[in-house]
Amino acid sequence: VGEIKGLKTGRVRIGTFSSVTIQWLPGLLSGFGAKYPGIETVIFNETYAAVETALLNRRVDCAFVRLPSRTEFQTRFLASDRLMVILPEGGRLADRSILAVSDLIGLPFIVPAEGTNYDIGSLFRQEDAVPDIRFDANDDYAAAAMVQKGLGYTILPELMVLDQLLPGITAVPIVNSERTVGIAWNASCCPAPAVKAFIEFAAESIADKRQKSR
Repeated sequence: VGEIKGLKTGRVRIGTFSSVTIQWLPGLLSGFGAKYPGIETVIFNETYAAVETALLNRRVDCAFVRLPSRTEFQTRFLASDRLMVILPEGGRLADRSILAVSDLIGLPFIVPAEGTNYDIGSLFRQEDAVPDIRFDANDDYAAAAMVQKGLGYTILPELMVLDQLLPGITAVPIVNSERTVGIAWNASCCPAPAVKAFIEFAAESIADKRQKSR
């Protein structure tokens, strides 16, 4: 009876970050709302670290996370994408089909929203290199706009830039770079029926999207 009631009414608080919010979430919310019209969804959009903290403190019920995530969470794989160098069109390196970290050494770097502690930090540490930071935009679109004005380059995940590039900039993949995205929930408690329904719906929908894109 609780399961049935929980799927007729309820609320799911979802933690998410920019690339997922832009590319996946609108379709997920539309499909989930059509299937479960009585369930309310609340969105918390922030950086990786803030989303993980919100889930740990139970301010959200489930969250999209970068994998691997915290040991306190149970997680489910959703998809992987590459990291992309965002460059001014027609500028240095913009005509390349793929780039290495070594190609970026000495070029002015604009720090995006996630900073340099996660994907970008791992990327440069693997090559024992340090980006030449000139600006900290603290926002992905602000970083891209600064690239558009020729102030340097930035790095964003492929999911973030799909059909979202500003005019005058281009995206080039970085060799051997990959980000893995999953959905997580607290391992110490059983998710409510509405939360379990959203997790399952998200996993199935994104798996279907990956299959269709192959």
